[in-house]
Amino acid sequence: MNDMILLKLGEIVLKGLNRKSFEQRLMGNIRRRLLGLGKFKVSCMQSTVYVEPESEDADLDAAFEALQDVFGIVKISRAAACKKDKDEIAQLAIRYLADDMRRAKSFKVETKRLPDLNTPRSGHAVFCVNGELTVAGGHTTGFVPTKTAEYYSGSEWHQVPMVYTHDGPFFVVMKSGRVLIGGSFEKEFGIGQSYSTEFYDPATHRFEGSSILDTKRAAASALELDSGRVVISGNWYNDDNTEIFDGKPMHPDGSSNFYFHSKVASQRSLPYIFRTAIDNAIIVSERDTKGGLFDSIIVDRLKGEPLRVPLFNKWHPLFLFEAYEMRNCFIGDETKDNYAYLLPVADSTGQMAIAKVTGEEISLLPTSHPVPMLSLNGKDFILYRSIVADRQARRAYLVGTDSSNVGYVLCIDYGQPQSVAPLTLYYTDPMPGFGNHHPVLTPDGNLAILGGKVGVNYNNYIPLGSAWLILI
Repeated sequence: MNDMILLKLGEIVLKGLNRKSFEQRLMGNIRRRLLGLGKFKVSCMQSTVYVEPESEDADLDAAFEALQDVFGIVKISRAAACKKDKDEIAQLAIRYLADDMRRAKSFKVETKRLPDLNTPRSGHAVFCVNGELTVAGGHTTGFVPTKTAEYYSGSEWHQVPMVYTHDGPFFVVMKSGRVLIGGSFEKEFGIGQSYSTEFYDPATHRFEGSSILDTKRAAASALELDSGRVVISGNWYNDDNTEIFDGKPMHPDGSSNFYFHSKVASQRSLPYIFRTAIDNAIIVSERDTKGGLFDSIIVDRLKGEPLRVPLFNKWHPLFLFEAYEMRNCFIGDETKDNYAYLLPVADSTGQMAIAKVTGEEISLLPTSHPVPMLSLNGKDFILYRSIVADRQARRAYLVGTDSSNVGYVLCIDYGQPQSVAPLTLYYTDPMPGFGNHHPVLTPDGNLAILGGKVGVNYNNYIPLGSAWLILI
């Protein structure tokens, strides 16, 4: 590795015809600083002095210290030279900066504010399909459900009508490309439940009503199984169970495509549903249908008896609070019957960790260090929401915020060959109107936060219309 030192010139660059004499005197001062430290080549080009070792006994570390306070120099840095080749530059950067990157705990990232949504909303579904960011349903100002959706295209939001209101729905992006949305709070202020379901076709930007649920629901979750079938579970102030959407077109006789499947051992709201096999899944949440915490967490199987997971004796799943696309945290490969997910968990002190769900086995993912919980000011806690995985890059992101509207993105490099997953915390400048809602991954690998509640306050009456991108 061709290691060297670079020194940037100061006011000398403003000199006129006599600039060369000043540069020569400066390089003479630099050479005197290097006496006794080995043989170095000192040259000047384009307002930069290059100090390169020319002998094996040249002490570059000592030279770097000796050149810290040279008059006429405004900046000093270590560097390494390589060919003008993009791949070679990238590989050298990885080797050259490896130690510094391992020591670093956080990095700042840039953000971009998109045009605001046409309708401020919270409690909505958010997804990216056909390359378009989309929000659907939820409630708007005054905690009033809105029967609208919006998709982002041509640098603007386009609002379209829905068939029904869906505030606090479940939703699932189907392998067919359509999106199933169902359930809702029936009235304003998050009251009641709904039987209604509909499909969104991103090709036409139209919604079409579907058949009714077997059980009226709000605060439910859904996951696609095989052949277009969908398992649905969870409820709010109403009985919970599991039901199945059969994946078929609406029946000619008008009978429902949704049917009761089984009772559940725990009545839950907003559960996680993880696929464990081609026709099976497990269901778990930390809260019951009235929002209370469970004393003991039981995991239901779609097929089979309920089970208890030892991990949940200390750690509990992070509550979702809003509708969530279960495939967001999927890190497996269905073509190889590898069903794996990442799950954020927390202990009784609020300390968080990352669990890995592989089939029915749930255990902590070994990480390079604990999940950071304190914000930049060292006083506030970071309020994390949910995980979204970039399966192509083999990394996942846990997004959060603090009371100052600073955004935080915990990068989980789960795909690294080492047994311990590196964690890196990114942060942003304060983002006015940054909503507390689940993130969605954009086609170019960035994170979008669209609408939601104000910061950490959970005010349902004044939802946000802001739309932010975090540029990862």
